[in-house]
This record gives sequence, C-alpha cells and structure tokens, in this order.
Amino acid sequence: MATILVIAMAYTWATLKGIAWEKMEVSPYLARITEKERKVKRHSHFYIECYGLLWAHSFQCWSSLAQELMDSKPHKPLFFQKGLKVLSLIQSTL
Repeated sequence: MATILVIAMAYTWATLKGIAWEKMEVSPYLARITEKERKVKRHSHFYIECYGLLWAHSFQCWSSLAQELMDSKPHKPLFFQKGLKVLSLIQSTL
C-alpha cells in the first residue's frame, strides 16, 4: 500500500512540475509541438517533466562538447542563447 502511495505522489509531483514548465513556455524545447490538426496532445505533462530532467542532466554531462559545438557555429548564437535560456529556467526550478 505504501509503495502505491509513493508512486502516486511521485507521479503527481512530476505532472505538476510539467504543468509549471509548460506555463514557463519551456515545453517546445522538451517535446514536439502538437500539430494544429491534432486533437490530442502528443506528450503529457509527466513526459515533459521527465524529459526536462534528462535534458538538464545531459547538458551537465556533455557541457564541454556542447561548448565546442557552440564555438564551431559562430553564425548561430541566437539559437544557442534560446536553448541556454530554457536550460537555465529548467535548472532554476530543480
């Protein structure tokens, strides 16, 4: 019984965090945007939160490689700045 309660609490927490990230307009960077013709959302709030944690952790692990990529593409600083801004928003909520 306690295991089910812990799982339910973790799922609820992750879903609420996903809703908060969606309000911060971070979700387009974490999951595909739903097409206009589509009636059902592609990804749940739970998925967005789980993928956001993975995204932030991956950047920490691969930050040196990401920095090399950013340095090798000097003509695309706006795209990298957007991504880094979203990453900082995600990390600020962790």
